[in-house]
Amino acid sequence: MAGFEKFSLKKEILEALNELKFSEPTEVQDRAIPLVLQGKDIVVRSKTGSGKTAAFAIPILQQLEHSRGVSALIVAPTRELALQIEHVARKIGRMTRLRTTVVYGGVSTRPQADRIREGANVVVGTPGRIIDLMERGDLDLHSIKFLVLDEADIMLDMGFIDDIKYIIESTPEHKQTMLFSATMPEKIK
Repeated sequence: MAGFEKFSLKKEILEALNELKFSEPTEVQDRAIPLVLQGKDIVVRSKTGSGKTAAFAIPILQQLEHSRGVSALIVAPTRELALQIEHVARKIGRMTRLRTTVVYGGVSTRPQADRIREGANVVVGTPGRIIDLMERGDLDLHSIKFLVLDEADIMLDMGFIDDIKYIIESTPEHKQTMLFSATMPEKIK
């Protein structure tokens, strides 16, 4: 079986991938998707532009069921990357009933909090805004099933280590954790 069909994905996801012209998985997708679907925590080192976003978005969207509350949290170091990840995740999941939203600083928290309250299943955001929304009571991480740290090396270089630790400690002990990075410094290991 060729292409993404070999992962036994929901037809809604396969149709969205087809519309996006994603016909063959990249190397990182081919190696990561089966592990995530098996429920394994993973640490992935892969170059920028190698298809990392789809490597975690596809299996998360495959496994999530539509429900109230945030089930997946994807943490990114910059607003631009958070917006890009949310855009890809929304397109891949657009035929499912799952809802994604993005949160980042520099803009009002109210519209972001409203979108979470309206039933976001997947939240993509920057560490500072995630913590801000948590402390305001607008973002509850107690039902998180999936936690992704994207560009973890950059987040550590930008001094987010304490924020990342705080976010991780605010999520359930039993969750699937995925760490994606272009390099693998000792701090990440």
